[in-house]
Parts: sequence; C-alpha cells; structure tokens
Amino acid sequence: MNSGEIIQAISTLSGSELSRVRKAVVRRREQLLKQSTVAGRRNHGTGILQLEYRANPKTGTQRGPYWYFSGTSTDERMASSEGCT
Repeated sequence: MNSGEIIQAISTLSGSELSRVRKAVVRRREQLLKQSTVAGRRNHGTGILQLEYRANPKTGTQRGPYWYFSGTSTDERMASSEGCT
C-alpha cells in the first residue's frame, strides 16, 4: 500500500478509527526518532562505560556501537568518600 492509498483510506474512517490510526502514527514516529539505544553498561574506574547505538533522526539509520564514559567529578567522589569512615 502506498501513501496515496493510505491517505485515501483515511478519508473513509470514523472518529474512533482515526484515533487508533493517530496513536499508531505517533508510536511509529517515536520509534523512528529514538536517537540512541543502550546495549550495555559496565563500571569503569570512577564512572560507567555505556555501549550505545545511535540513530539518525531524519533517516532512522542506525550506527555504532559507540562507547560513552560518564564519570563523577572530584567533588562528588570526595563527598561520597567523606560519608564512608
């Protein structure tokens, strides 16, 4: 079914059917716009390594995997170590 046929079919739908179609379109758009998918995480040093696949929001093309590091700042490490006596 091409987009022209879909648009033509929409013109014949009732209000409740249109509501179902709208929800399906929103769900599909969210899937396409999802920019990253976390494939895994692991502790590393003072932070966490996160393995992600990234997607182009316009095309939905997935790339990766990429490793991202999220570490704690020196102040956060000092504050957490002060509580551990």
